[in-house]
Amino acid sequence: MPDLTSRIAEIRELTSLPLAVGFGISNSGHVSTVQKVADAAIVGSALVRTMQEADDPVAAAGQFVLGITPKDLA
Repeated sequence: MPDLTSRIAEIRELTSLPLAVGFGISNSGHVSTVQKVADAAIVGSALVRTMQEADDPVAAAGQFVLGITPKDLA
């Protein structure tokens, strides 16, 4: 995952809106990295893939979210 610190800092100079990062976020390590500099991490493709591959998509989604959420945010 690229260093987001400088890019997020540049964007924060332009807006007071919350900033979310959402490209390539697929595990709890990514979420932890993003939460250090941004206001939110967006998980899309990894969640959709998990649901598509599951017999019970709703349960799989719940388990995925629990698994990807860093312990300090749970």
